[in-house]
Parts: sequence; structure tokens; C-alpha cells
Amino acid sequence: MASLGAWAAAAILASGVLVVVGVLLIRRGRRDLHPKAMLAAVLLAAAFLVLYLIKWTFVGATHYAGPEWGRAPYLALLLTHTVAATLNLPLVLAAVYWAVRGEWARHRAWVRWAVPVWLYAALSGWIIYLVLARYGVPA
Repeated sequence: MASLGAWAAAAILASGVLVVVGVLLIRRGRRDLHPKAMLAAVLLAAAFLVLYLIKWTFVGATHYAGPEWGRAPYLALLLTHTVAATLNLPLVLAAVYWAVRGEWARHRAWVRWAVPVWLYAALSGWIIYLVLARYGVPA
């Protein structure tokens, strides 16, 4: 079960990469490929959430047990990551909703917030995973 954390981390990292790919595609006018990349990113983010919740349910939480000088930066990163990850879901759902409706101005307005929040949540989540892989202990 512990490898679920690695799969979850890989899924969220891949979703972040696909978000960047999707942004680059739309900026290059590839309206045919952009929705495919973004749908894949959303599905990978959903897979991450399912894997993370399964891991958390059956394996439990992992606590930071590294050097004391690293505790405050780790907790600050964890706090900002948690806020970003919590905000990410409604932002992405709104962006997808407006895209499905074909209301591109509203879609772009939501995406301006959703993309940076998504990328921060994905990157900070990956960093947290790496820190806990090195310094984590089961709760």
C-alpha cells in the first residue's frame, strides 16, 4: 500500500505537466489538441485524489521527522499546498464548466486563476512527497 503514495505523486506530477502542455497548445492555436491534454490532466488529477485518499485511509498519514531547522519551512509549504489544493477543485470545475458551455471569455477568466493554483499545488505536492519520502514517519 505504501507505493500508492508514489503512484499518487506520479499522477499529480503528470497532471501538472499536461496542464503546461495544454496551455502551450492553446497558445499555439492547437484547439484540436488542447482539450485532450486538459482532459488527461483532469483525469490524472482525479486519479491522484483517489489514490491519495486510499493511501490515507489504509496506510494513514505521514509526519515530518527531519531536522528541526526544516520543520518550519516544511509546515509553511504544507500549509500553502493545502490551501492551493483545496482551492484548485472549484477553480478547475468552473473552468471546465465554462469550456463545456463554450463560453470562452469566462473560461479564460477562471483559467487565469486555476492554472497557477494547479501548478503550485502539483509542484508543492511533489516536493512534500520527496521530503516525506526522506524524512517521513508513519503517524
